[in-house]
Amino acid sequence: MAVISVVSFFASSQVAFASAGQPDQEKWLSLCGDISSVGAAVMEARQQGVSRDAAMKAAEGNRIIEGLIETAYRAEIDPREENPQRDVREFERGLYQQCVRGAPFKQDP
Repeated sequence: MAVISVVSFFASSQVAFASAGQPDQEKWLSLCGDISSVGAAVMEARQQGVSRDAAMKAAEGNRIIEGLIETAYRAEIDPREENPQRDVREFERGLYQQCVRGAPFKQDP
């Protein structure tokens, strides 16, 4: 299942990031990219019919992944949308922007 491989990838990213200490801007933006990519994969899984419960089970208790799953399954999508990738891209972009806004360093205007 794609969700399981995404969970494994993200868990390894978290370990590497946590061991690095205080994040610099480059590391933070990289983490934001990882988070938004995982979110996009979760949204794709949702659109492919993976149930919320199955996705939560694959998260194996990872609270960040569970949060992304909750967010993806609460997000409104248009079932009539001819291009479901549009919803995935918008969701991914929104997660990235939200993450960058939460950065622990001063951002350039």
